Amino acid sequence: MAQISPLSLRRRVQRILPARATLEGAGVVIHRALPQMGADPELMDPWLMLDDVDLPASDEPAFPRHPHRGQEIITLILGGASSHSDSRGNQVVVEEGGLQRIRAGSGIWHSEDTIPGKGLRGLQMWINLSAEEKAKEPQYQMLQKADIPVERFKGGTLRRLAGEGGAAPLATPALYWELSLEPGASWESGSLPQGWAGFAYALEGSGILLDHRLDKGHIALLQGDGAVSAQAGEKGLLFILALGKPLRQPIHWRGPFVD
Repeated sequence: MAQISPLSLRRRVQRILPARATLEGAGVVIHRALPQMGADPELMDPWLMLDDVDLPASDEPAFPRHPHRGQEIITLILGGASSHSDSRGNQVVVEEGGLQRIRAGSGIWHSEDTIPGKGLRGLQMWINLSAEEKAKEPQYQMLQKADIPVERFKGGTLRRLAGEGGAAPLATPALYWELSLEPGASWESGSLPQGWAGFAYALEGSGILLDHRLDKGHIALLQGDGAVSAQAGEKGLLFILALGKPLRQPIHWRGPFVD
């Protein structure tokens, strides 16, 4: 990774917010980092939603069959496993370290559940689609852990999960990365696309992101252009970095439909 030291060449943290508890699916508790009060949707464009899910093993359905339309959904499996079935005939199990991508387009039905005897820790992200992409047929893609290349650097790893150069393509120009830093390790991104909006979300541990403390379950809303830097605390830091090109189009959001 190229090193960019001057602070003037780095992005800025506009605000850091905790994910808030809410109910979804069959009454399960999830922690929602986006959207929420204090996270201006215009500043977050094209990012729509970010949910942190931690479910114990259960025989009860977690997210029964339901529809989506108008967004692209990336679900990262951080622990346990998740079963998926949809109206396109896909029936799969995504194991720990893997992900699934649903480009809902003109509409798709699906269900997501835990596996008997296994819980589920996952992170689900929604990114908006352009008006043209909203009208297209839906797509589904599943990647297991071995399908996602790992880039190793001193003190950590980078997985380019989706978007530009990522394992899963996104219809909207964006990058969606997972970074793992060992205790005390540091990382700097080097050059990143200008004019893209985004965030960093801490999945485990804590550290310093762009001179601001970032703890597990908190989201840092980013502004400006330039690089992103991070240094892990004494327990290490696992976080998501997401940047995307704003679509600058009206959003008509009705539950699982984004028109």
